[in-house]
Amino acid sequence: MGVRGLQTFIENACPEACKYVSIKQLADDHRSHINCNPVIVVDGMSLLNRLYNNTSLEWIYGGQWLQFFNELEKFIERFKNINVELIFFFEGQFVLLKEKNGSEDDFKSQMK
Repeated sequence: MGVRGLQTFIENACPEACKYVSIKQLADDHRSHINCNPVIVVDGMSLLNRLYNNTSLEWIYGGQWLQFFNELEKFIERFKNINVELIFFFEGQFVLLKEKNGSEDDFKSQMK
């Protein structure tokens, strides 16, 4: 999602452009103004990459899935503890729907 390598470039070339924030504080501020729990959309592939790189897990032979799952559980739990809902987004293509229903025009006509 987004521009490949942009985050790494900004972190390395323009570190002053990034700042640490308290998600808990932002969530509390959100709740006080909006009166509902915040929702954060997470780029699933970026998270997968971060968890593997920040925990020294190996990608070789398909990865260390049990250890990765444990890290993912810890990540999610930190947000649950501050009442922030996470929605994970994984990039995908329209291909399966196109194959199932024919062309995009067929899909559009079915939607009418």
